[in-house]
Amino acid sequence: MNITCETTNKDFNNKLFDCSLLVVSLLLKQYKANAIDITDFRSHTSVKINYIRTNLDTIKDSMKKRTIERLINECIRIINTN
Repeated sequence: MNITCETTNKDFNNKLFDCSLLVVSLLLKQYKANAIDITDFRSHTSVKINYIRTNLDTIKDSMKKRTIERLINECIRIINTN
């Protein structure tokens, strides 16, 4: 997933956002492949998900924003279900 961000918030860290997004995506793949368990998935995604959700409004491209929202929602469903 290659997502770049356009932002108007000067305090927003684009690289941190992209890195968080990438790590969450990789952790989701690892969880689905049973390479990590739910405890590891939760502990390593919680802060990143919160950061992404907090800064999601900085994404101006609606298609990219929907893609990110789907990823985050899937992670949240997994965390809340297990």
